[in-house]
Amino acid sequence: MPPLDGVVFLHPLEAFTEDGTPLGAVWAKAWARPDEPDMTQAEKRKRRKAAPIEEKESCRWVQGLRQARAVAADAPETTCVCIADSEADIYEMFTEPRGNETGRPVELLIRACQDRAVTVTEDAPEQTHLRVAVLATPILFSQEISVRGRTPKTACEDRARRQPRRDRKAFVSIRATSVTLRPPNRRGEKLPAVTVNAVLVCEENPPQGEVAIEWLLVTTLSIGDVEAVRQIITYYTVRWMIELLFRTLKSGCRVEKRRFEHVDRLLPCAAVY
Repeated sequence: MPPLDGVVFLHPLEAFTEDGTPLGAVWAKAWARPDEPDMTQAEKRKRRKAAPIEEKESCRWVQGLRQARAVAADAPETTCVCIADSEADIYEMFTEPRGNETGRPVELLIRACQDRAVTVTEDAPEQTHLRVAVLATPILFSQEISVRGRTPKTACEDRARRQPRRDRKAFVSIRATSVTLRPPNRRGEKLPAVTVNAVLVCEENPPQGEVAIEWLLVTTLSIGDVEAVRQIITYYTVRWMIELLFRTLKSGCRVEKRRFEHVDRLLPCAAVY
C-alpha cells in the first residue's frame, strides 16, 4: 500500500441501545483526502455541485444507511433508527430505499442543515420552506433540557452552532408536522419528491447573550401523538454518544498523534482503540 499523502478520515457507524448502551461497530469507512489543486472556494463549490453523489465524500452517509438497512433486515423485531447530524442532510439520503424483504425498514433521523423547499399547499401558500412549515404548527409540549457548555475550536468561528456557551438549563418548545420536500436540481438526474416528518425543538426565550437552542429534525418515524414525538427526541439524544467515542479516540487514545506512514498500519491501530 502506498504511503500516506494526505489527511486520513474515519467514518464509523456505531450501534447503541435506546438508553445509550454501546453495542459495537456496524461498519466504518476510512479514506485519505489528497491535497486539492489550487482553486477558489467558488470553483470548489461548482465542482462539487456538478459531481454525482457517488464521487463525493458525502456518499459515505448513503453507504452507511445501506449498512443500517442490512442490520434492520437481520433484526426484524427491532426498531432500527439510523441517526446522523446535519452533515448527513443530503437529499439522496431521503430517496435511498429503506425497506427490505424480510423485515421492517430502517428509520431515518437526521438533524437538518438546510432549510429545504417544500411543496406548497392551497391551505398554506406561504409555507414554502421546511422551518416555516413547522413553526406554523401549534406547540405540542415544552420541557426542560440540560445544555452542555462548549468552547469554539477556532477564535474566528462565526457559525451559530459553534458559538461558545456555558452549562445551563433551557426550556424548549416542540412542534411537529409532515411535509413533502421539493427535490433539488441535479445535473443529468431527476430526483423524486419525498414526504417526511419534521420535529422542531426550539428555545423560545434564551438568556441574554446566549444563542437559542434549536434542533430541526427530519425523520421517517411516526409523529402520530405526543409520546411518539418524545420518543424521536429521546432517540436523537443518543447521537451524542458518538461524540464521546470521537473524544476518546482523539483525546484519550490520541489517535491523531500517531505517526504511521501507511494506512495499513494506521487502521489496525484505530480498530484496536
